[in-house]
Amino acid sequence: MVRAAYEQPRLRNLYPGVSHGIMFFKQGDGLSGDPVGGYVYPREDGRFWVRGPLGVGSLGEVDTLEEAFALVVASLPEGGE
Repeated sequence: MVRAAYEQPRLRNLYPGVSHGIMFFKQGDGLSGDPVGGYVYPREDGRFWVRGPLGVGSLGEVDTLEEAFALVVASLPEGGE
C-alpha cells in the first residue's frame, strides 16, 4: 500500500499511517499531526473502499490501489500539503 501511495506526488509530503489494515495520512510531524484526505480500506473481495475525511462519507469503491489513492488525492484540501 505504501508503495502505491508514494506514486502520488501529493501524498509524498504527508505522513502515512496504517492501523488494522487501513491506510490514512497526516500533516505535521506525523505523530500529532491532523489526518487529511481519505482512508483506504482493503475489502475481502480484493477491491478497495475509500472513506473521505471526517464528515464527508464514502468516496467510492475501486478495483486498484492506484484508483484508491487517486480518490484520496482528490479529497485533499487545496494547498494542503
